[in-house]
Amino acid sequence: MGYSNGVFQSQRSKRERKIVYVSRSNPENQHGAGINRLALDEDCAHLFTASRDSTIKRWSLREPQPTFSFGFEGHADWVNDLALVNDTLLSCSSDTTIKAWRAGTGECVRTWSLHTDYVQALAAAPAANKFASAGLSSELFVWDLERATGPHVQSRFKESGMHTYAPSAANGHKESVYSVAMNSTATLLVSGGPENGIRVWDPRSALQVAKLKGHTEVVKALVLDASARLCLSGASDNTFKLWDLGQQRCVETFTVHKDSVWAVAVNSSFTRVFSGGRDSKCYMTDLHSRRSVLLFTEEHPIRSLALHTEPQATSGGACVTMWAATDRSTVNQWVADVDAETEDEGADAASGAERRAHSSQRSSDQVCAPSRVAAVIFGSPSIVRHAVLSNRLHVLIKFCTGELALWDITRGEVAARYGEASFEAKEKELSEVVSMASWFAVDTRLGCVAVTLEPASCFSAEMYALDLNVAGATDELKVNLGEQTLRMLFSQWLERRSALGLACSPTAETSAPPSRAASTTPMPSQEEDESLLVEPVFALPSPVPAIVSETADGEVWRKLPTQLTGHENESLIPPWVIDAVVNRRLGIQKDNHKVSFFLLPFTGTHALAQSKLSAPKILRIQKVMAYVAQRLDLDMTLTNQENLPHLVDVMCNKTILPPHMSLATVRQYIW
Repeated sequence: MGYSNGVFQSQRSKRERKIVYVSRSNPENQHGAGINRLALDEDCAHLFTASRDSTIKRWSLREPQPTFSFGFEGHADWVNDLALVNDTLLSCSSDTTIKAWRAGTGECVRTWSLHTDYVQALAAAPAANKFASAGLSSELFVWDLERATGPHVQSRFKESGMHTYAPSAANGHKESVYSVAMNSTATLLVSGGPENGIRVWDPRSALQVAKLKGHTEVVKALVLDASARLCLSGASDNTFKLWDLGQQRCVETFTVHKDSVWAVAVNSSFTRVFSGGRDSKCYMTDLHSRRSVLLFTEEHPIRSLALHTEPQATSGGACVTMWAATDRSTVNQWVADVDAETEDEGADAASGAERRAHSSQRSSDQVCAPSRVAAVIFGSPSIVRHAVLSNRLHVLIKFCTGELALWDITRGEVAARYGEASFEAKEKELSEVVSMASWFAVDTRLGCVAVTLEPASCFSAEMYALDLNVAGATDELKVNLGEQTLRMLFSQWLERRSALGLACSPTAETSAPPSRAASTTPMPSQEEDESLLVEPVFALPSPVPAIVSETADGEVWRKLPTQLTGHENESLIPPWVIDAVVNRRLGIQKDNHKVSFFLLPFTGTHALAQSKLSAPKILRIQKVMAYVAQRLDLDMTLTNQENLPHLVDVMCNKTILPPHMSLATVRQYIW
């Protein structure tokens, strides 16, 4: 499990499990990335927001300005859709899971891992207590919520002696499924995707009953009326269509948008459509008069719409209140004053469809309605670009606002801010001639810094404690960056484990076998008893980062370090992590941190008795200079830090090496 090419991937078939820790710079009451979906509860008292930062948040709407209630933490990748089934909030994610939450408390009551790829869409049927899930790999399932949340149901539906429930699979899609809708009583289901058509299903049997053709690009949004007679679809062909499912035909095509239609919402009587998309505009279209009103224009593409209050008559017109989610982390509530002429009392979409004898395509008459932002749910700027610097301690990041900053990997926070500047120029300015092993990978897909650690590379980088400003450190004391990062993440787990009196973990031996006898001579003070710092060096940052990994069965989990109780074992935490944190076995050969080299005399100077040496890669040339001075019996009173450059020069490839340069840097850049 990890992030690869910007994608969170499960690696259930691989033996070694990775650790990802997600650092956040945004506070708990703000999203840190774009909003994919909005959901209002039945009485519009609460708004739920699903974000690309992997979290869901609930907002109280009882006051004019929304207030944060709590967050739902558990997904490990983008949360793509939400659905409410009575008191249960359902969410689906690109981490391939679906989760059921108690909408009133934020408690996760069940996680299902049946999908094999991103789960893109959900549809709820509250009256029937059912829902549908759709995703990539042409997967579409119909679920009975009561049975799926039963006490003996397995989250991955493994065969067992206990009662096991499996949802109904609606087979037929040849490509991915991006949108799905179901009426409240679960008598009809529709789904769409890149096949440019809409498939109609009977969710009770999971059998296809019709296929509607008309769109020319991906179908991104679907809505059914209560009777399941009418369907609205929005697509990337810049249109939304009204369909008569009984007659299995398109009765109207609307082309009010100039780009892809990604969001469609309707009023309770299914007479007015609210549409938004890539052109950042939201229109209200009367399905009877076919007249469209531009309600508002966002600064960024609209991903989701939620109708807060339907058009209500006022003096001289009507008022519409709408929530809009975009590619940014801020959500706006818009109030638009709609001209009374757009209101068509007593008409409905069905009667309008009956009066039209054939399908038509119509670029509706458009007017602009006066609108304003009435309330705002503020978010934090997301990170949209990054570059790991050569010191392997800092990452240059760029926020969506254009601001650049320097992120400290070990501290989990911004170390410096540079304002708006050229990313390439700043990266070049910050680049150093320094070599450090690549001990982590970084991804900013979630709008924040996510660091992946894996056993093959996690422990490959060391630094001297003095360079990390560790109080009381000697010049020989070293810090393994990967080990110390794990100790930081699992420090509270280790404390609670000790308090419970649990012994060292009985994990399988993962430390490396003894290295072969060295044919080189270690430099003085660099023998095999060299010390690595055991005490924690890095403090747990605030906000606390989330830890993401996999169970032994391959299920993705996400927890805060403060949520670990100390009882967790190898079934949850990867064994190599426990070995490092509890048993201090890093699973690497000590020689991996060393480099061998020759010290040959310059013309006219004395040769050393032993010319082939080995030393830690992080050893600085200054130490080599001191070693040479000592072996040549130079005046030791003069071999302090200031006088060494005047007594000894060390060259490589005809280049005099600066005293502060490490052996690893020499090997990479000069050797």
